Amino acid sequence: MVEGDKWEMYIPSELGYGDRGSPPKIGGGDVLVFTMEILKINGDKVPANKCDVASLEGCSEKEAEYLKKKKASSKDDVATEITRLEGMSSKPMASDKQAWLSKRLVLLRKLKDEL
Repeated sequence: MVEGDKWEMYIPSELGYGDRGSPPKIGGGDVLVFTMEILKINGDKVPANKCDVASLEGCSEKEAEYLKKKKASSKDDVATEITRLEGMSSKPMASDKQAWLSKRLVLLRKLKDEL
């Protein structure tokens, strides 16, 4: 997320108030809907990822090289790689490796949508 982004989040009943609700405004079984807008980010800002997976415009050399290899994969192979990387993301690792893993996940999710 970057400054100016607006996101809408849906929280299913079982992760919210469940069948009991929170009367009078939230009934039992209701889905909670939150709209978030990032007005300002304090501290270090991370630039938005502007890498276009189709044209490779805005991609770093490392991102472009990675995508060229992955473009030959099937949608199922990309989905399998996403699952593998998601499993790795909870493991301890150096911050530069964690950043590259996160970037690969973003790129692969975009690529999966393109396939």
